[in-house]
Amino acid sequence: YVSIQSLAEFIGNVVAAEPGVEQAPLHYKGLEIVRNDMLKQSAGNYEYTFCLPEMARLDVQWWLDNILSCVKKIRSLGSPDYVTESDASNAGWGARFRDASTGGEWTVQEAEAHINVLELKAAFLTLQTFCSSLHDCHIRLMMDNTTAIACINKYGSTKPALFQLSRDIFAWSAERSIELTAAHIPGIENITADRESRTHNQDMEWKLREHVFARLCDLFEIPDIDLFASRINHQVARYTAWRPDPGAFAIDAFSVSWNSGLNYAFPPFSIINQVLKKMEGEEAEMIIIIPAWPTKAWYPLVGRRLVAPAVLLPKDCLYLPQKPATHHRLPTLRLLACR
Repeated sequence: YVSIQSLAEFIGNVVAAEPGVEQAPLHYKGLEIVRNDMLKQSAGNYEYTFCLPEMARLDVQWWLDNILSCVKKIRSLGSPDYVTESDASNAGWGARFRDASTGGEWTVQEAEAHINVLELKAAFLTLQTFCSSLHDCHIRLMMDNTTAIACINKYGSTKPALFQLSRDIFAWSAERSIELTAAHIPGIENITADRESRTHNQDMEWKLREHVFARLCDLFEIPDIDLFASRINHQVARYTAWRPDPGAFAIDAFSVSWNSGLNYAFPPFSIINQVLKKMEGEEAEMIIIIPAWPTKAWYPLVGRRLVAPAVLLPKDCLYLPQKPATHHRLPTLRLLACR
C-alpha cells in the first residue's frame, strides 16, 4: 500500500531521470495513469492510500533494476532504413510498404475504439504485416494522425488504451532490435493506405459460428491450419491469407504444401474446384466447408474423397465477425462439412 503523495514523488524522480533513460515514458506513464485514477477516486486527496496494481509494481521494479545501468543515445537516428504508411477509418485499416499494400476491417470490439487508437492500431498492424522478419534497423511510421505520431515519438500516452497499445508496439520492436520513429504524412498524400482502409469486400470474411466449428472439431478432429482466412475470421492460430496479413504464416494457400497436417478450408465458392484438385494432387487431409450443390461439376470429387459422413450445417451457421448479427444474404444456402 502506498499514498498518492508517495507515488507522485516517485514519478517526479523518474521523470527527472528521463534525459538519461531510453524509452523512460514507457515505464512511468502507466504510473501517471494510476496516480490520476486515484486522485479522481479520492477527490484530490494526496494522503489517500491504495494497493499499487500489479502492472504499476512491475514498472517500479523496472526502475529499481535498471536505473543505475540505463543510457540514452545523444545522436539522432538519421534517415530510416524502411518507411511504412498506414491509415485508419471507422471501417478498417490500410497499409503500404514499398510496392505492396493491404488492409482489412475491424472487429466489432476494435471498431468501438476512438479513432486515435485505431490509427495507432493500424500502424502496429502494418509493422506486423510487413516488418516481422526485419531486425536491427530503423523504421519510420508515416501517419496522418498527430496523436498516434506523438505516441511513437514520445513513447506512449496517459490515455490507458493508447498507452497499452504503445507498450505492445515497443515490446514488439524491442524483440527485433528495431528503432521506431513517426512522422506526419498529409492525408492527401496517403492515398494508398487511405483507400485500403475504406475499401472492403465483406463476402470474403464469412465465418462459421464458434459453437458450430467446435462441434465439427468434436466430430472430426481439431485442424492444424486454416487455409483461407484473415486476421478477423481465422478458426485456428495457424492460417494463410489471400493478401498480406499481420497474423498469417503464409500468403496464398495454393503456394504452400497441404500435406503437413489436417487442414481446414472454407474457400470462396468460385475456387472450390481448384481446392479439390490440389487436395487430390497432394493427397491432403482436410475438413472442407462447401455448399450442398450436387449439380456442380466438382461435387463428385468430394464424394470420392470422403473418409467420414458429411455433416449438414444449420442455416444460421455463418456470420460476419465485423457484424455478428448479420446472417448470410442467401437464405436458402445450406453448407456441408466434409472430412
